[in-house]
Amino acid sequence: MKANRHSIGRTIAALLLIATPVLTWNSCNDDEIEPFDYSSPALSTSPQQLGDWFEQLTAISKLTGISAPELSRIYAYSSIAFYEGYVNSDPTMRTLEGQLAGLQNIPRPTAEAAFNHGIVAEAAMTEVLAHGFGNAGSFTLNVIRSTYQNHENRYADLGVGVEVIGRSRDLGQQLGLVIIAWMDADGIDEVLNCDWQGFQGDGTWQPAPPQNTAAELPCWGELRPFTFSQQQTGLVCATFFPTAVSDDFDSPYMAQVNELIVVADELNEEQKAIARHWNDGAGSFTPPGHYMALFRQLIAQHSLNGRQTAIMFAQLCIAMADVYIVGYHDKFQFGRPRPVSFIRPLGFADWESFNVNPATPEFPCVRAGLGYAAGQVFTNIYGNRAFTDDSQYLFGVAPRSYADFNDMADDVARAQVYGGTNYRATVLASEYAARCIAQRSNELFLNQ
Repeated sequence: MKANRHSIGRTIAALLLIATPVLTWNSCNDDEIEPFDYSSPALSTSPQQLGDWFEQLTAISKLTGISAPELSRIYAYSSIAFYEGYVNSDPTMRTLEGQLAGLQNIPRPTAEAAFNHGIVAEAAMTEVLAHGFGNAGSFTLNVIRSTYQNHENRYADLGVGVEVIGRSRDLGQQLGLVIIAWMDADGIDEVLNCDWQGFQGDGTWQPAPPQNTAAELPCWGELRPFTFSQQQTGLVCATFFPTAVSDDFDSPYMAQVNELIVVADELNEEQKAIARHWNDGAGSFTPPGHYMALFRQLIAQHSLNGRQTAIMFAQLCIAMADVYIVGYHDKFQFGRPRPVSFIRPLGFADWESFNVNPATPEFPCVRAGLGYAAGQVFTNIYGNRAFTDDSQYLFGVAPRSYADFNDMADDVARAQVYGGTNYRATVLASEYAARCIAQRSNELFLNQ
């Protein structure tokens, strides 16, 4: 990175966020919503069926122990498969073909025959999920296949004919194979098998105590992004440079260190509850899974029609995937040490963070970025509304209530500071790029 990249990036991105319209629906009141029309099953899909999928995927992510970046990638491609399967149901929906790099040759339904677009969408997504979790074992694959089959049976019970079901399933499977080929060409093989040599020298990231876990996916930032190319992201959604690491007592970096030490020493029960709620570490459903669980909760609480749900699914997953790609790119370029690695040698040998440190460099904070990106997507769809996140009851974590989605995003950012894994300056610097990515994801679905 070059210094002028960031000064240019701030200017361009500021203009982009001002000029980019936000995809919103003013029909979020229950009396204005067009719910799933069971009388026309060949033309509609049920948001509740996506809710079923999210419930199964939550269990799968916990069962398989898949890493959060890998899960975000699977979510993104599967959501795009679903969206492209459903896009032909509504002339106001804009295809992602030609907008996302390399996405082309998507099979489309013929005008001469009837199709159930919900079946097309779910069949396509099923193929992508089965491919993405292909190494997870037969049980996981059976869950994926049986979830699809249960939904297909539901359509049959609603009166969708055998020929329409078969034709729609075939088209969906063809679409799924196109998405899989596109997915496999995003650089994943090179990323998973890259030769990363690690950081050298004082003041660089090393495995953080006490776990001392090796770096997680250090080349993940080289994957093909969804919203922007790597070069465009550097210009438009640039992450600001971090403060230089220094043990000089009067340095800006040491001011951040001292602030975090004070915060850790004075944590109250409310701050600990915030840190636990957004920890999303081992044994939970990971950060992407948390937002998908929250999405499922919002579906149940606020009726959306099929079009709105399909758009929100893809918009959220694309934004999360790119926050990981861009965030990991910058993490392993800057190579900043986690606070615990820096603080202990200063004479605080027993100092520990409240939460376990992710096995990645400290700057930028991807988890804070995910909160800001998800908050932006939810705001684009639902507007400013109060809600309660009770998605973690399975893990014994108490619900938390928020005035709106920006309030939620700020809580996610605070959680990383209270958890002792990131400095406050880092989470603040991570907001801009994440919101920029979310706005670009929103822009993909605007009709032009």
